[in-house]
Amino acid sequence: MSPRGFVARKVLAMAFVAVASSATTTAADTDYGATYGGRAGGSALLPWFEAGPSDGETRRDTLVVITHDDINLPATGEYVHIRLFDVKSAEACNICRRWTREDVLKESIFSIITNECAGTGRALLEAGDSVPGRYVGYATFEPSDSDTCLTIDEEGDFVPYYYQTQLQIGLAAGLNGPTYDDNLQPISSADFDEFALDPGREMYFRILVGLDTPGENALASTRLWIWSDRSGACGADPDSACLRGTSGAEGALRACDEAENCFSAFVPDFDKEVNVLDVDEIIPASFISNGGWMSVVNPTNSPLNVLGYADNEANGLGATLNWRAIFPAQRR
Repeated sequence: MSPRGFVARKVLAMAFVAVASSATTTAADTDYGATYGGRAGGSALLPWFEAGPSDGETRRDTLVVITHDDINLPATGEYVHIRLFDVKSAEACNICRRWTREDVLKESIFSIITNECAGTGRALLEAGDSVPGRYVGYATFEPSDSDTCLTIDEEGDFVPYYYQTQLQIGLAAGLNGPTYDDNLQPISSADFDEFALDPGREMYFRILVGLDTPGENALASTRLWIWSDRSGACGADPDSACLRGTSGAEGALRACDEAENCFSAFVPDFDKEVNVLDVDEIIPASFISNGGWMSVVNPTNSPLNVLGYADNEANGLGATLNWRAIFPAQRR
């Protein structure tokens, strides 16, 4: 089969196989559920969201669904502290929600931003994306027993699910949400130690670029979303270009296509909490296949608290050629 002879069905089947196992290294990495979802945790992290513009086919939204497994929750209910941050970790929106023992939290990030965030907060989130009116950032969801959400309840058992959507053209993909247990207020680097990637270790991503189905103009693309904790060494300065334990670091990158054409390069500093890499802008012209893999190495001398996701999608002339799949990065 030629390198470009993929159909969407085969691409998806191969992608599912690619994430069937996980090579892990650190003690934190051994708990795959804690890192990428699949178990209840005290609080929930939404590693990235996209929301807006308000209309048209380019509109994206992130939908949040959180259940909980807390038999000790009072029958009268409790509260969920929702905080939205821009890509540099500046708080843009702060909300307190009430829920009951058997409740399910259902939220549209776009609705929160447009209806409950102040203008200054919306401006912070809009600055993280090149599309006017589109908001990018990340969010945390923490349990509280206070109607002001000023205190954090360490007994939360959140089970989060997220949906990244572009429903106007039939695109949607879901992922289990990562959780963390420390529940410190304010958020500190210790909250995310279980996300640590040791020095020299790698995150592997399945990538797709180019024509998904020749002759049908279904263009496949991949964006890598990398959430990198900035709450340690960066302190409260949202403009400081640093990672935990470093003063800034370029990510060493390797990639191979399915014809075994390989290359290596450096990617820019991961100087934000939410970093997005457009694979189309990184790979050279010699990358002739529409499928392959890419890895990003922790180039520092310290563990980095990071999460990585490969966001694969194809856009065609009609909804029947559109699809989207999101997979957590493998680690080794």
